[in-house]
Amino acid sequence: MLEELAPAKINLALAVLGVREDGYHEVDTVMHSVELSDSVYLIPAADTVFSCDRLELPCGPGNLAYEALRLMRRYTGRRDGVHVHLRKRIPHGAGLGGGSADAAAVLRGLNRLWELQLLPSELRFLARELGTDTVFCLEGGAARATGRGDVLTALPVLAPTELIIVKPPLTVSTAAAYQAYDRASRTGTVDVTGMVNALHGGTTGMVRRRLGNVFESVLLPQEPLLDEVKRAFVKAGCPVLMSGTGAAFFVIAESRREARLLAQRVRERHPDWQLWCTRTRGGIQDET
Repeated sequence: MLEELAPAKINLALAVLGVREDGYHEVDTVMHSVELSDSVYLIPAADTVFSCDRLELPCGPGNLAYEALRLMRRYTGRRDGVHVHLRKRIPHGAGLGGGSADAAAVLRGLNRLWELQLLPSELRFLARELGTDTVFCLEGGAARATGRGDVLTALPVLAPTELIIVKPPLTVSTAAAYQAYDRASRTGTVDVTGMVNALHGGTTGMVRRRLGNVFESVLLPQEPLLDEVKRAFVKAGCPVLMSGTGAAFFVIAESRREARLLAQRVRERHPDWQLWCTRTRGGIQDET
């Protein structure tokens, strides 16, 4: 049996620059991996089996990790039986890239399990077929993503930084979020280059001052729960930002102790919010 970790991602800065000729949105974003991860288990088997410990998620078409398995078979011609099992920790519909992380883990894991020795460029090609966040999740770390989100420029990773991830009982559709953005008359601006410079500067304080997500100005006025999360942490004096198109937010804490105390207070006041204490992490290759 082989286990492949699938780390979540957060967007430290996210801007939308318009609609491309191909119908996709042009984005400019800075993403960073975090320690909150799913586990993808790959086990040689007589037949092909795909399973997940979350009953609400499909175990077939519609699950990006399943699509990654099918794509890998088509690309390599391999017909070996394999049991792929997902152990989910990253919440669904949260803007944390859980589905993309699982798909990337399947690509990496099958490359190892089947000893395919695919080149990094081949894995990136396959990841791009599955979705733009999958390209980042393939290697993780920190990167600026432009184009559809699949043109990556590597950036320095933060030193391990304590985070709280918070998700209210709400799921946000990425497609619906972009439709809301297109309808919005004003969405503000986000200084993505400033965040790039902050990461090169290497201090958490600089990163805190550059946090920005254009979808907050679109979605928070429409979704009271999202606005409530934002206001709760702003009132507490904590840097907080929605990740991707939501519905999860991340809070940058000064220390692990502060993160745990703050998480405890939030759980007491909002028992229906999901919380995770985690931290930033480096790329997948940094562990091998």
